[in-house]
Amino acid sequence: MKGRSVAKIFLVTLIVTYPLFIFLTLVVFKLPISIVSIGMMIIAIAYFGFFHTKGKRNWSAILLGLVAIVVLITQSETVLKFYPVCLTLVFLFAFGVPLLRGKPIITTFAMMMDSAIETHPGRGMLERCCKALNIMWCIHFIISLAINLFIVFGSTLQIWTIYNALISYIVQGILIAIQFPIVSLSNRKADRVILVRDVGPEARPSDYIVGYYGETYTYLSPENRTWSDLFNQADTSETGASEQDLWQFTVSLVSKLKAGQQTEMDMDKPFQQEVLRLWENEEHGENDFRMLPCPPKRKIIDLIRKLCAK
Repeated sequence: MKGRSVAKIFLVTLIVTYPLFIFLTLVVFKLPISIVSIGMMIIAIAYFGFFHTKGKRNWSAILLGLVAIVVLITQSETVLKFYPVCLTLVFLFAFGVPLLRGKPIITTFAMMMDSAIETHPGRGMLERCCKALNIMWCIHFIISLAINLFIVFGSTLQIWTIYNALISYIVQGILIAIQFPIVSLSNRKADRVILVRDVGPEARPSDYIVGYYGETYTYLSPENRTWSDLFNQADTSETGASEQDLWQFTVSLVSKLKAGQQTEMDMDKPFQQEVLRLWENEEHGENDFRMLPCPPKRKIIDLIRKLCAK
C-alpha cells in the first residue's frame, strides 16, 4: 500500500510539473522528441490506471495521452506545448458550463464537503459568494488560455516553461489566497448571533431563513420565512397584536422593537432566544411555525478551509 501511495504521489508530481518535465528532457538532457512522447504515454497510462474512477473521465491522463500520440506522429515541439492549453480549456468548460446553468461548480463542491450547507439558513449568501469566486476563476482561465496560445506560437520553450511551471501556479495561489477575505466578508453576517438591540433590516441578508411551516425544513421551500419577510410584514403589523402563530407573534415583536417598545425585553439576549422566551411565557394555542436556530460559526469557517484546500 505504501509503494502504491508513493507511485501516486510521483505521478501527480509529474503531471503537475509537466512543463518542467518537458524542459528537462528536451533542453537539459536533450532527449529525442520521440522518446519524450513515449515517456508521456507511459505516464498517461500509469496515471489513468492509478486514478481511474468508474463513470468518470480522467481528463488529465486522456489529454496527456492524446498529446503524446500526436507528438509521436508529428515530431512537433509546438504540439508539446498544447497540453496546458487543453487542460485550461477543460477547466474553463468545467467551471463555465455550470455557471451558465445557474449552478456554480464551487457551490456544488462546497455542499459535497459540508452537507450542513444544504439546509443552512444563510445559504443564499454562500451561493452568491461561490458564484463570484466561480466567475473569478473563469476569468483566470480565459486569460491563462490567451497567454498560453500566444506563448505556444510566439515564444521559446524556456519562456513557455517559466510561465506554466512557475507564473501560472503563483497566480493560482494568489487567487486561492484572495478567496479567504472575500468569503469572510461575504459571510460575516451569516452566522453571527444578533442581540435584540441590534435587530434591524440590515442585520442579516434579506434571504436569510428565519423559520418555516411544516414538519421538515428545506432551504427552497415556499413555506420558508425570510429576514426580508419579517421586516416587510412588521411594517404593516399591529404592534399590540397578540397572535396565535409563532410567526405572527415574531412579526408583532419586531413591530414593537421598531416602535421603540423595548422596556420588557432583555436587550443583551440573542434575538431568536428572546423570541422563544417570550413565546414560552405566553399562553398561546398550537402553531405550525418553527424558528430556525442561529447556526454555529464552525460550518462556514470550516467550509472555507476545505474549499481552499480542495
